[in-house]
Amino acid sequence: RGHLYIAQPPLYKVKRGQSETYLKDERALEDYLIAGGLDEASLELNSGEVLTGNDLADVVAQARQIRSI
Repeated sequence: RGHLYIAQPPLYKVKRGQSETYLKDERALEDYLIAGGLDEASLELNSGEVLTGNDLADVVAQARQIRSI
């Protein structure tokens, strides 16, 4: 019929409790692990400021960009 199907199986299977998640590549695995690690994490700076939530996620994203350079 002229159709071409390309299968792209997931590379990783992550199980947390009763839930299972399939991740397609290394980047997705890293995103998943970082998101799980940031759930209740905080970072206290020398100035006394405490970063949590989206602010902490932004700092981690910047660090990932710097690491890739």
